[in-house]
Amino acid sequence: MPAPSQRAPHFDATRDRLPALDGIRGLAIIAVFLSHASFDSTTSWLGRWFTWGWMGVDLFFVLSGFLITGILLDAIGQSPRIYYGNFYARRFLRLAPALCLFLVTLFYLLPALGLLTAGETRDVGANRGWYWSYLVNVLVAVRQSFEATPAGTAPLWSLSVEEQFYLVWPFLVARARTPRRVRTLSIATILVSMALRALGWQLGRGGIATYVLTFTRADSLAWGALLAALLRMPRGEERVKQLRVPLLLIGAALLTIVANIDPEWPWWQGLPMQAIGFPGLAMGFTGVVAYAITRPSRWLAWKPLRVMGFYSYALYLWHSTVLVILERQTQVHGLLFVPFGAIVCAVPVVLSWIAVERPALRLKPRFPMRAPIASLRARAA
Repeated sequence: MPAPSQRAPHFDATRDRLPALDGIRGLAIIAVFLSHASFDSTTSWLGRWFTWGWMGVDLFFVLSGFLITGILLDAIGQSPRIYYGNFYARRFLRLAPALCLFLVTLFYLLPALGLLTAGETRDVGANRGWYWSYLVNVLVAVRQSFEATPAGTAPLWSLSVEEQFYLVWPFLVARARTPRRVRTLSIATILVSMALRALGWQLGRGGIATYVLTFTRADSLAWGALLAALLRMPRGEERVKQLRVPLLLIGAALLTIVANIDPEWPWWQGLPMQAIGFPGLAMGFTGVVAYAITRPSRWLAWKPLRVMGFYSYALYLWHSTVLVILERQTQVHGLLFVPFGAIVCAVPVVLSWIAVERPALRLKPRFPMRAPIASLRARAA
């Protein structure tokens, strides 16, 4: 029998954080950051090298589906006040303060400082309602262009997808109630989402709309949900361990097929990528998360990666807008632009954490996802 320190860690669903999952967040935000930081025309080779960085969004989707579904399954049986009320209160405290700070800065401070062009100021001002209501993805789909999100605000489309998913998914999980039924629900969601994506292409709406709308992107979130459900079924960890390699291999195989038939590889808008590559990404990233929760990984728990993961939400909000302004306001180009942009992005990210995120997160213990032990005992007496 191996020594306790050598045993594979049993995934504890009640733990707030698992170091390797923060490492995965770190990988995802690094990929997205590099894809946006290498847009400068003088670093075109960097732009080509980091074209794949948009895939970090799909990794975020899988991880979010896994974590949120796990939280909901572990809260099944609690009162509606706890299951729904506390869930949405915790989501609000985690997401809303940082977003509000970013949007207030975008709508008022940046124009006042002259850091947005007249066109950007006009456009973001005219679309405030879309931003405040987490409908940026719908705005992009309606306008059929990311130009509808100027000043580097395009990344907000994926946050809109996640928020819309959060509005519906808790009710579906509560209806399903058991991990086995959530497994079925997740598989059904994956199939329906893929079918809707195919229908969108059949109707001539494929491309941007099928990339940004929640119904056509929910399969990535549902793959994470499927993993959370499997983990909570009998012999769950064993099942997840058995699926790790097949998921990675099938995901890699599907992406290899796309790379050989899609002239736009590895970009996101082509039919082969959306029909074959998206499922490949979701399966491969589900395999990555499965490894992180069932096998020790020093490199995923590497402190710099975990730090990036810890600040990934604020960095995702700020990085693209900061990079757009930097590219316009400074003479830094080439290879130096990437580290320079990272250093400057760290300023609003840290300020966001100190000013709004940390104070808001200190309130989360007031909204537990499980009833206090004393309350449970009293109910049972």
